[in-house]
Amino acid sequence: MQTRRPILLILYAQVVIILVLYYLNPFGVGSLLTPKSKVLASPVATVSGIVRKLQIKDYYIALTVDAGRENVLVRIKGFPGIETTISAQSASTDLPGAPGGSLTRAYDLVGRTVTIRGEVSIPSARKNPGCFDYQLYLKGQGIYAIVDASIYHLEAGKIKYPLLHALSISKAKFYDAAKSLLGDEGFSITAGLMFGDKSYLDDDLYEQFQENGIAHVLAVSGLHVGLVYALIEKLFGGKKNYYTSALTIVFLYCYAALSSFSISVLRASFMILLRLIAFHTQRRYDLVCAASITAIIFLLINPYQLFDSGFQLSFVAAYTIGMAFPWAENKALFYSRKFRSEILYDVLSPVLPALCIHIGMAPLIAFHFLNYSFISIFINPIAIALASLLLPAGLLLYASCLVPIPIIQNLCSIPSLVLSRALNILNNLASRTHLSGSVCAPPFGLLIIFYVFFFYFLSETRYRLNRKNEEKSLATLAAALTISVLTLPFIFGITDSILPWSYSTPSLTFVDVGQGDCAHINIDGYNILIDGGGNYYKNIGKDTLKPYLLKNGIHSVDLAIVTHKDQDHSKGIYELADSFDVKEILLAGQDNDDCAITGINIDGIKVIFMADATKQRELSLLEEIPSLHADIIKLGHHGSKSSSDPQFISSLNPKFALISCGLNNSYHHPSDSVVELLQNLGIIYGRTDFDGAISLIKVTDDYALLRNAAKDKYWLIPKDK
Repeated sequence: MQTRRPILLILYAQVVIILVLYYLNPFGVGSLLTPKSKVLASPVATVSGIVRKLQIKDYYIALTVDAGRENVLVRIKGFPGIETTISAQSASTDLPGAPGGSLTRAYDLVGRTVTIRGEVSIPSARKNPGCFDYQLYLKGQGIYAIVDASIYHLEAGKIKYPLLHALSISKAKFYDAAKSLLGDEGFSITAGLMFGDKSYLDDDLYEQFQENGIAHVLAVSGLHVGLVYALIEKLFGGKKNYYTSALTIVFLYCYAALSSFSISVLRASFMILLRLIAFHTQRRYDLVCAASITAIIFLLINPYQLFDSGFQLSFVAAYTIGMAFPWAENKALFYSRKFRSEILYDVLSPVLPALCIHIGMAPLIAFHFLNYSFISIFINPIAIALASLLLPAGLLLYASCLVPIPIIQNLCSIPSLVLSRALNILNNLASRTHLSGSVCAPPFGLLIIFYVFFFYFLSETRYRLNRKNEEKSLATLAAALTISVLTLPFIFGITDSILPWSYSTPSLTFVDVGQGDCAHINIDGYNILIDGGGNYYKNIGKDTLKPYLLKNGIHSVDLAIVTHKDQDHSKGIYELADSFDVKEILLAGQDNDDCAITGINIDGIKVIFMADATKQRELSLLEEIPSLHADIIKLGHHGSKSSSDPQFISSLNPKFALISCGLNNSYHHPSDSVVELLQNLGIIYGRTDFDGAISLIKVTDDYALLRNAAKDKYWLIPKDK
């Protein structure tokens, strides 16, 4: 190794600093970031601020509004389809000087002051164990509140940030032109690759890119920023002075703004800034040290970024490149000299770095996206080559759209059209190999161990100690690392078990599937689902159940019991079976009158699942089994007044009642009378609409402990002797 950085110590110190900053918070960083906001003080509020970002959704536009001490996510509701939405919105709001065209009218809001009145809510925390935490994700962007407003309660004011506004308008013009020039598919791929905008990508197409392991080309990252930086250097003819450096920073800011200031773009841009500073101060630039400085600065600004998948992937990629590339190059050079073959070096030099990147990124990608692609090793070099050509081609088309001359736009669109089609063809060919698929997320503790020892293996520290035959020092260092990675995640509450390979999957979880029922029983590795929810507008099986199971290390379901045919109980099971290993499905009933009532005894805790049983069915069951008792009851029909007969509940004498229902559901479940009944009987209850999934996490001789997915609510119930 020719570098002189104590790389292992840098990384290790950085991890400790990050944990201390976030958990122990010695400098009060978190309290500085906690908004003292009037927005959260009432359910309806008026928000005034400047629009920083805009995203186009199917049924609304999402604005990130800088409201002073905090950012607020504002969702402007409209009609299905962006053209209809923005047309309706622009007709009812004053957008001074807004040019024509639906997209242009929407993007005209960026950089302007706005005043919006709407309903305020706190973002929902993690709804199911191990799954996506929307609240934590928004906190990583400095957003603590959501405001839902109608199209009639938005007033647009003056332009406060002219450059940001002009860039947004130019982006809209580019989108309007590119959509007609490239077609829907070509436009969506180009927009995704250039600016990381996946709003226009077909869900199936993007999922295909993810499965093949090349979705990173559609999420703006350090690769894209590096290509833009290379283009800027070409533009300046390789000259480096204060003037070209200042222009480089301006260009990178513009690209970051067009890419909605994504974390990966900001990370790469800041590292380029450090590189320019190193050049002008005549200091050596080191990629890993620059990444470490950048990470610590970003986390000082907002520690919640630590939990953002984009942040993690971006910095792991930077560290892998900074450490694996030199190692791979040295190995290629060593073996080419050993066998006296220059051809061997030419073959190994591009393969080893690609293999290192694949090994370095695969575990984290599997953890976040539940996918592993073997074919990506072979197609990523081609995908990156196409991306490196499509990005400048897209920027050329972007520049041509600023000068609306049709013939120039048509000519400039040809390279983008050809390259986007080539990228899509590559994606389709990769899918036909069937060398990609869903995998269980690796346990968090195991993930930490992998990365500590992966970077340890590539570090100069190990290299130097090994070269000096310091076996004792190597053993001591390895032992210290092992103890640290085993204990720190457990001590800081990141994992529930000190065993890094353990998933700690509860024996019983009432899964949050929205307005519906689903319970997961996991005993001795045998997995049972009782119902699976279901929604007419959503694929609950694919989008909710499958991620929940894979995140918790479940690769197959042994038995799925469908209590009856109602959509909110059955549809999710059949959807899950389309893309997951469900070994047996048992349809136990047809309707509410004969739905299956099931029960289980878990370490002495009796649980009964009432499905959608009516009061009449409950009383009939009581007549059949007068001594029926349960410690935990899943109330019938989502807490509807048609179920939960007072006599039945009183006789059953449960200590905890679970109400499975969707937030703000149109059926107004649970019924006020049922909630009042539970309160009068002194029965503790939990609700999936408010609490998310609820799990039975511990049973002792004296009590049972339940916890919600966000780990901010606990229920302790006594156990009968």
